[in-house]
Amino acid sequence: MQVSLDYKGTELHEYLLPIGALYLSSKESFLPEEYRRFRFLRSVLTLNAVISGVLFVICLMIGINNIITIQSVKTDIRDLLTKYRVFTAFVQSYNNSVQEAKALSPLRDFIQKEKRPSVSAVLKEVSGYSMNNIEIKAIDLSTQGDSISMRLSGRTDSRSHKEMLLSFNRLLSSIKRDSLMEPEIINKKFSVSDGSFDIDLRFRER
Repeated sequence: MQVSLDYKGTELHEYLLPIGALYLSSKESFLPEEYRRFRFLRSVLTLNAVISGVLFVICLMIGINNIITIQSVKTDIRDLLTKYRVFTAFVQSYNNSVQEAKALSPLRDFIQKEKRPSVSAVLKEVSGYSMNNIEIKAIDLSTQGDSISMRLSGRTDSRSHKEMLLSFNRLLSSIKRDSLMEPEIINKKFSVSDGSFDIDLRFRER
């Protein structure tokens, strides 16, 4: 690309020299000292504005994060207070229930005693069992809550082992069949050698 200048004269150098001086380094510049100081201060102020803007954005983000954290902590504290109040109410209700239960324990014991079958009724049941070839050695009774436990101990009065076993099984069948109180057979033990036996029963009110 060619540029032709029709102007001829020495005045052109007078314009080119100041214009060229604008692009010199700060040490080589022909600009006045005041103007160069102004440009330096303007650069410093521009840099400070950029740094201040970056710091402001960072501080703003930190502040927003702190606000969110504080709100989260406040929410957690409110939830803890609510749970504490609920737990306190539950403990109070439990303590009240315990006190009421203690106050009603005599009535409960009385009701259980009334519901429990009588010893005389249990002995009457035993007298109705089939005792063919059966000899009762001992009857042990004990009360447990609303029930009566009984151990019936004895032996079969038979000569052969077969007759001993048949007599014992007839007694078990009679307990299940002839008893009006329908006792629960907890345990049973029979010795074939001598025909002795132990039967553990539990009587409940039906």
